Amino acid sequence: MREFECPCCGKNWMNYDTLALLDEARGRAGIPFVITSGCRCEAQNNAIGGSSSSAHLVGRAADIRTTYSRERLRVVRGLLSVGFKRIGIYSGHVHADDDPNAPADVMWRSGK
Repeated sequence: MREFECPCCGKNWMNYDTLALLDEARGRAGIPFVITSGCRCEAQNNAIGGSSSSAHLVGRAADIRTTYSRERLRVVRGLLSVGFKRIGIYSGHVHADDDPNAPADVMWRSGK
């Protein structure tokens, strides 16, 4: 649970359904999920340039470290297999969220 704490304030309000899906996805991927970002308070989200509607703000998102392409593929396959419908691909991590108030069936990539 410590991995999901906001680095700014130390609080953790992760949604239990999101945590359960992440745990199941990790099992299906067959590799550890190293969480680089879970909950974010508004101050932390603003400090890193996060979206004002970020699912991290409501405890419905996690960023999972990936260091090479096969690992990234295993993470994405695991996430899709358990029903995540919002996935972002970044140079060093994969974002997954299940925010019911955000558009579903989307995958994006960062140009960074």
